[in-house]
Amino acid sequence: SNADPVEALILDVDYDDSFVAYINGQEVARANISGLNPAYNATSLTDHEAQMYSGGLQERFAIDVVAGLLQDGDNVLCIQVHNVSTGSSDMSMIPFLTAAYSAPTTDGVAPPAILGFENDQILHTNFKFSSAGETVYLFDELGELADSLVLPALQPDISYGVPTGQPDMLHYFDLPTPAAANPDAGYLGISTDNIVFSHPGGVTAALNLALSGVDPPAVIHYTLDATPPTESSALYTDPIPINENTVVRARVFQADYLPSVIQSRSYLVDLSHDLPMLTLVADPPDFFDEETGIYVFGNSYEPNIPYFGANFWEDWERPIHLTIYEEDGTLGAAFDGGVKIFGGYSRSNDQRSLSIFARGKYGFNEFDYPFFPD
Repeated sequence: SNADPVEALILDVDYDDSFVAYINGQEVARANISGLNPAYNATSLTDHEAQMYSGGLQERFAIDVVAGLLQDGDNVLCIQVHNVSTGSSDMSMIPFLTAAYSAPTTDGVAPPAILGFENDQILHTNFKFSSAGETVYLFDELGELADSLVLPALQPDISYGVPTGQPDMLHYFDLPTPAAANPDAGYLGISTDNIVFSHPGGVTAALNLALSGVDPPAVIHYTLDATPPTESSALYTDPIPINENTVVRARVFQADYLPSVIQSRSYLVDLSHDLPMLTLVADPPDFFDEETGIYVFGNSYEPNIPYFGANFWEDWERPIHLTIYEEDGTLGAAFDGGVKIFGGYSRSNDQRSLSIFARGKYGFNEFDYPFFPD
């Protein structure tokens, strides 16, 4: 068949533990394995469990149809599947290669329903928008500007657009609606008030912590157990007594507005130290839940070291707040970021290494702090 009408290729893969995919000898996708042209007996970076057998979804990889990738007639898709170790108990691969044509075709078969391509409604782009905000332009097939939208800075999992039935309005949405119309109402904005803490955190004597900087009708909700504040969390009305080591997380809420970013402070009461200190604040289930926690064994793993299959072998990232206090107790820096378990077989140790990531979705693309002085 003629390759010219093929405008895009999408590879959906459900795999255990890693793979490299080639089309006509050219690599087009890979996951969980390193190295140029991995050997047949190369092992995966970490354990990765297949998802479809337990009701989960496959992973999707967009393939750039560059010149020379496809040829008229037969094309060869080749996939190498790799295991995490020679002693691993399972290895699997379920691939789907979907082609988008510029005109109707009788080639191939209709994609299965699990891929979500019914009626050609699911579209994929090979770009993304900055979480810091930018302008989006829409052009027609003649190159004429049809519309534009100034995107504001957005929090993770928040979208921005036109509510159904209100073409002159722009709202924020916290529920995605792929292949469907936007909701008829969203949020007018995102709360941007900055909560002022009467003490910046770190080593301190017992104190009463005051929170301010928010004007009515906005209110502050807070937690003392490191969980993210919600509207059902404690409402701030009076100073909070801090008599022992405590993590305070606070957030601004207001009717018709999305809540603000979470602000976190750690208070270390009467702690003696002569070294710089680093505190990490995360939602406890993100570390210790048997199903989703990155630090624990979980419910299914091999019984022998290094415990392949355990949660800490998964390539999972969770949000975290990192604070550095200097030797004299003053605040050095504070960042929101992402955290993963780091290392090879050291993951099986009781004390595991962590890697911290700066990403735009957390608010910082880099950490501007001299972690290792010259």
